[in-house]
Amino acid sequence: LKAHRVENIYHVGYPSEEEALEILCLSAFKQSSPCDGFEELAKKIANLCGNLPLGLHVVGLSLRGDSRHEWERQLSKLESSLARKIEDVLKVGYDKLEKNEQSLFLHIAFFFNNQAVDHLTTMLADSN
Repeated sequence: LKAHRVENIYHVGYPSEEEALEILCLSAFKQSSPCDGFEELAKKIANLCGNLPLGLHVVGLSLRGDSRHEWERQLSKLESSLARKIEDVLKVGYDKLEKNEQSLFLHIAFFFNNQAVDHLTTMLADSN
């Protein structure tokens, strides 16, 4: 940022446990708190996402509308991940994509890999 003469830099910390739970719930339930019967599951999943907003949002969206059984299954997958890196958390969302959506995602990721950010920004802006 300093190289681009950005003078005002704001350091943003991780959300609190309560805020992390709210982020997950807004994505999963479209409300700020868990639905009945999902309270403990939601708390455990939020914790396993490392209170990372992107991970919370992706996992929440991937669990939206799912049964308690599916939530328990995803919780088990997150718990079994040894490192619990952000990649593991985001993989929950990727795994829920349809096969053609996974293929499209991988093609886009491959195509844009190592492209200059300015080039990508221009290309995406030109495509509306």
